[in-house]
Amino acid sequence: MIRGEMRMKSLLKGLFFIVFLLAIIITGGAAVLFTRFKADFEDIERRTQDIIAKIESENV
Repeated sequence: MIRGEMRMKSLLKGLFFIVFLLAIIITGGAAVLFTRFKADFEDIERRTQDIIAKIESENV
């Protein structure tokens, strides 16, 4: 009976460790994607403002 309890504790420890590692990896990946997309959106916003300024200067 005691051996079974030890196995269960080891299994739960291992499972917790795996879930914890996956959470860290997913969080890191999300942070990298967020910074990458943020840079892309800032670039798109800048280009859009340039295009709008060009159109407005041609219409004046």
